[in-house]
Amino acid sequence: MLNTGFWYGGIGSVRLLQLRTDEAIGWLEKARSASPEMPVVHARLASAYALKGETERAAASLAEARG
Repeated sequence: MLNTGFWYGGIGSVRLLQLRTDEAIGWLEKARSASPEMPVVHARLASAYALKGETERAAASLAEARG
């Protein structure tokens, strides 16, 4: 069964593709909290942070994605 983090991550990914970056970050942060073991959430969150120019947060999320 899929967990809540999966669904939050899906919504965040769609918002990211729509370039609704602030909304994407909100959903992806919820996904990270619900499912911290999912590297794809950390990677997409890093992308969203980078688009916002938040390079330190992007680097930290990317490091989490890499494990």
